[in-house]
Amino acid sequence: MMAIDEWSVARTKHAFVHLNGVLVALGVCLFSMGLYVFNDPHLAKMHGQNDMERACVGVMHLGAALLLVAALGCCVVVRQSGLHLKVFVLALLLMVLLQLRHALYLHGLFASADAAACHGAIAAADAHPTPSAKAAADGACRAFRASAMWTGAYAVWQQLWAEAMKPLPDEGAQALLQSVQDAGSCCGFGERARCAPDATKVAWELGAAVEPRQRCARHPGSAHAGEYCFSVADRYGSFSQHCSLHTQWDFAYGTYDGCQDKNQASGHGCAAELTLYMNDWIRSSLRWGWLVVLAEAATALAALRLLLALAANRERELAKMESGVGGGAANAYQTVPQAAGGVASGHSLSI
Repeated sequence: MMAIDEWSVARTKHAFVHLNGVLVALGVCLFSMGLYVFNDPHLAKMHGQNDMERACVGVMHLGAALLLVAALGCCVVVRQSGLHLKVFVLALLLMVLLQLRHALYLHGLFASADAAACHGAIAAADAHPTPSAKAAADGACRAFRASAMWTGAYAVWQQLWAEAMKPLPDEGAQALLQSVQDAGSCCGFGERARCAPDATKVAWELGAAVEPRQRCARHPGSAHAGEYCFSVADRYGSFSQHCSLHTQWDFAYGTYDGCQDKNQASGHGCAAELTLYMNDWIRSSLRWGWLVVLAEAATALAALRLLLALAANRERELAKMESGVGGGAANAYQTVPQAAGGVASGHSLSI
């Protein structure tokens, strides 16, 4: 039968093997998630190609590094070397530090403070429609409307709208736009009949010509001031704007010139709602990152226990060897009779 210390080593080794297998699965998940988000064109539009590339490639590198650490864990299982265990634990600690650093970067990249403040102020103004509440909502949304995230979200909305409104529409784009409009009780992107021209040049598509950040309808009089250009989607998933025609809604989805009645009731656009929708599912995914850290911490603890168990087992083996050598030496001496028939006291012969 195994000694108790050998059972302890075996149990710890089995736990380490299972946890190392969990690291392999998590490494694959990290790499796959980074690759999936990297190929999402909407997030690249909202946050910029360079930032999204840095974010996604960083996640993919962390996944690949975790797989390499798990491969080192396989070497630990085979060799049961104290040196390999120490290197493995240090590698896991380094992985945790790198993951926390990248998580802080991702948290800042996908933060939606301005959009959340605008969304909350609009909801408060709807609940208590006083002049002061409406003024507070305008002030809270001003920073969001001036931000690069607003511009990115507008590019995403335009692309989705063109895909949803073309002759052979994209059902996924239709479902996404309608779900955002239903969730926010909103219609289109901008506020109803509150178009403000903005000549800032923006390239809505990568490599495309720059265009004004916001166009508004041209009117001979002031009866329709603040209305948006009328847009028409083509069969290729693009659109053209006709600013000689006017509409109260900014790329409204649902009907020919607006949304469903339930979405038009509030008079609000979905700019903040779309931004929160796009960013929240990424931020919710980041919360699962703590599972990776917990799995790494548990694996590191199992590795330390295995290191201590192997060291204790080695000490016991050395102690047994030393006691065996001592006992053998004691039994290796015996008295030898003298020629005269007596026994020589204090003399022995090693055999």
